[in-house]
This record gives sequence, structure tokens and C-alpha cells, in this order.
Amino acid sequence: MDDDNKTDCVINDCCDACGCSAEIGTIITEGDDVYEYELQGEPAKVKEDSERFDAVARNVSKEVQIQHTDTINGEMLLRKVTLKFSCTAEKMIFQMRTGLV
Repeated sequence: MDDDNKTDCVINDCCDACGCSAEIGTIITEGDDVYEYELQGEPAKVKEDSERFDAVARNVSKEVQIQHTDTINGEMLLRKVTLKFSCTAEKMIFQMRTGLV
């Protein structure tokens, strides 16, 4: 086959619910297993939301590594959270279950 007639083979996954499709390799990439997010607000509310998200992460993977870094600014709490999952699929499941996409 010459270069003019050459085609690339692309595998697409189509969502039955919305009809969207995407190349699988653009969604799930090796080594993309860390998710970081921030919560900011009244300390009790930030801690409550953080505990809820931590519980979801642990439900997705018992081996998830969770790290919190807190900064207090006046009466506000900024919590930076890093979640290290075993694989990209676990990270994606966490994102879908929490809406943190």
C-alpha cells in the first residue's frame, strides 16, 4: 500500500447514552493515576466535604493514597488534596462518582 492510500486504524468507543465517541488512548493513558483538587471555605464544611470525597476514593480503591495539605487564611481553610490511585480507571471512576471532572 502506498502512502496516499494509507489509513490509520483508530478504535473509538461510543457512549450509548449520549452518542459521544473518543479515541480510547486519549482517555485512558498509562501513568495518569493521580488526581488533585482543592476545597476552600469554612473549616467544618471543607473537612466534611473532604471526608466525603475520601470515603468515595476508598470505596473505589482500598489502596488509594490520600494526602491533605491545609492552609488557614483568616477564618477560611484551603485544603489541597492529592489522591494516588492504582490505575487511571480508578481515578476516572472517582471523578465520575463525585462529579469532580
